[in-house]
Amino acid sequence: AFYSTISSVLNDFGVEASDWQSVVIGGSTAPSPYHYFDIWLPVIFINILHGDTYEAFVVVTQSIYMVILAMGMIAVTRKVTENKLVQVLSVFSIFFAGLLFVKILPQSSDFIFSNSCSLKYLSVSMFVVWTVLAMLEKKGGWYLPMLCLPVVNIITAPVSFTTAVLLWGMSALRRKSLKHIVLPVVSVFAVAVFIVLFDFLQ
Repeated sequence: AFYSTISSVLNDFGVEASDWQSVVIGGSTAPSPYHYFDIWLPVIFINILHGDTYEAFVVVTQSIYMVILAMGMIAVTRKVTENKLVQVLSVFSIFFAGLLFVKILPQSSDFIFSNSCSLKYLSVSMFVVWTVLAMLEKKGGWYLPMLCLPVVNIITAPVSFTTAVLLWGMSALRRKSLKHIVLPVVSVFAVAVFIVLFDFLQ
């Protein structure tokens, strides 16, 4: 409901802001981008189909994300096995949730859900699967999808940067190539600078 409200404000007032009250009530025109594609896609479909914002989120946007993630899961599975049953199960895996055996924090149970339950996690999962697929295909820029994650969702920045650096280090030790050492470092630094400047200029 919160995301659909932001999309509705963006559609009605032309301003994307997580603090939507300041736009609707206070008349603010200062944007504060929030989750980007999750917010933009429903607005596109609202203008095309003239439907409800919440319906655009649940029926259209979430369905598109789930199809893309399912295709990614099949592509990754095909790199490992040609077994059709495993490929089908890989698609259904996006509906599986974790099991909580030890409740360390009171809010731990709030984070036990499948990737298909939230647009936020669907978008993150798509880039994780894309990164895994690029690694399996042994592409040179396999780390680039992972570096897109902080742009999609800033909360993933610590994990994304740390994982990219660790995997880059392992790859650099194996290849011992200056090109494979410098390019990932420059990419991580460039993304970090972009995010800092973007937030600073808001």
